[in-house]
Amino acid sequence: MEESINYMSDNELLAILAFICILLMIAIKFINGTKVFLIHLVVFGLYSLFMLYGLTFEGKDGTSIVWFSIFAVSYVAYIALTTVYIIFKLIF
Repeated sequence: MEESINYMSDNELLAILAFICILLMIAIKFINGTKVFLIHLVVFGLYSLFMLYGLTFEGKDGTSIVWFSIFAVSYVAYIALTTVYIIFKLIF
């Protein structure tokens, strides 16, 4: 019998990365306060909506993979930078 391998879809990957970003924003809220949290949330929402628009409506002739890659890399960069920032704030 053939084994079925279920891989994560691209939408699930982006949703998980966005969830991790939001969890890190909540951690920043406890470190720096609500004002900084709201700034992070607004900026995160704006660039996420821009890239989601590009991925959904501007992905023609193979450019959707470029939009997806930029979207995923921006989330990973946000996760990395925010994690370093939180660790730095907790140590110093």
